[in-house]
Amino acid sequence: MMNNVAISITNLSKRYNLRKSEHSDRSTGENGFDALKEVSIEIEEGESVAIVGSNGSGKSTLLRILAGVTKPSSGSAKVKGKVAGILDIGAGFHPELSGHENIFLNGQLLGFSKKEIDSKVEEIIDFSGIGSFVREPVKNYSNGMFLRLAFSVVIHLDFDVYLFDEVLGAGDFEFQQKFQQKLLNLQKSKGKTVIIVSHQIRDFKRAVGRCLYLQNGRLTTFKSVESYFINVNKFGKLAANTKLKSEFAEEVMATVLNLTANGIKWEEEILVQISIEGLKRQAKLGISIKDIYKQTVFESYFDKSLQPSINLMCKVVIPPKFFNSGQYQLDVLFSDMDDQVEIIREVLDFNVTYTYQEWEIAKQSWGNTKPDLKLVWENLKQGNV
Repeated sequence: MMNNVAISITNLSKRYNLRKSEHSDRSTGENGFDALKEVSIEIEEGESVAIVGSNGSGKSTLLRILAGVTKPSSGSAKVKGKVAGILDIGAGFHPELSGHENIFLNGQLLGFSKKEIDSKVEEIIDFSGIGSFVREPVKNYSNGMFLRLAFSVVIHLDFDVYLFDEVLGAGDFEFQQKFQQKLLNLQKSKGKTVIIVSHQIRDFKRAVGRCLYLQNGRLTTFKSVESYFINVNKFGKLAANTKLKSEFAEEVMATVLNLTANGIKWEEEILVQISIEGLKRQAKLGISIKDIYKQTVFESYFDKSLQPSINLMCKVVIPPKFFNSGQYQLDVLFSDMDDQVEIIREVLDFNVTYTYQEWEIAKQSWGNTKPDLKLVWENLKQGNV
C-alpha cells in the first residue's frame, strides 16, 4: 500500500451460502449469493467518500469487511491505521449503564485509556446534545439520542479511518449540520479518512467527495455526489424539443428559449416556451422544477384556464438571480375542473451557472435557490433598543 493510500481494495468478492436458491440474478450457483463481485478501488488519506446503492447492493457488506467484522470470500481489503465504525446503533453500549458510563465503556472497547477519554468527555456530551439525559440509563434513550451519543464518542476520539453505515438519518437537521462541519474539520486539519453509507447522502454532499455506486455487487465510481445523481436521473440526456404524449393533449413540448451550450447565467431570466397540440378539455397549466436529487424547487399553476384548442403556446418567465448553480428538470402539470391532475415528467432540463467570488462561502451552499437579497441599514434612534 502506497504511503498516501488509506484503503486499498483489490478484486474483493463476498459470497454468502444460502439454504436454498431463491429467485436472484446475483446467485452464481444453486446455494450462493454474491454480495460483492471483484470490487477494486483505492481511497487516499483525508478523503471522504460516499457509498450509495439500493438495499441489498452490498454497501453494508463492504463496510463490515473494512471494519474487520466480516472476511471476504476472495480478494483483499487493506486499511492503514486505526479504524472506527458505527455499523449498528448501540453496538458496544450497555443498556443498563448511563450515557456517561457508556462513554467510558465504549471508548475503552475502542482501545482508548480512561485518561484519554476523560480529556474528551465534556466535548462528547456537549456535541451529542443529550444534556442531563447523559446520567440516565441508555435503555431509555430514543434511537436519535442513542445515535448522537455513539457518534459523538467515535468522532471525538483519534482514529485514522471512520466508517458510518446508515445511521445518520436518525439525527435531526441541526445535528446533521454539526456532523458535516465536524467531518470537514477532520479532513482539513487532521487528514482523516471517512466513508459514509446513507440513503440521505444528498444531505451530506458538502462533507464527501467521490461517490461509489454499488449495484448487484459491482462498483462504479463517480467524481462527486452530484455527478452520481446527474447520471442516474438522466440529466443532460433529455432531447431538445421532444414531443411528449399526454392524457390532456395530443402532444406537449417545452424548450428554454435562451439556453446556450454553457447554460443560463444566474443573472439572466429563464424563458420557457410550452407548446400544446390538441388540448382535449379545459384545464389549468402549471410547471414543477426539481433539482438533481429529485427534490422540488418550486411548483406553480397559472391562473388562466386553457380552453380546448388545436394549438396553444405560452411563455413562462422565471426571474433572474433565483437558482443556485446546478442542473434542474422541468415537469409540465395539467389540472382540470374535476381535480384530475397529470404530471408530464422530465420534459426538459437546463443548468444554471454562477461564478462565485473569493469572499463568498456560498460554494458550500446546500440549497436550490439563491435570491439576490438586499440589506437595508437604518440608524437606530437614541433610546431605541
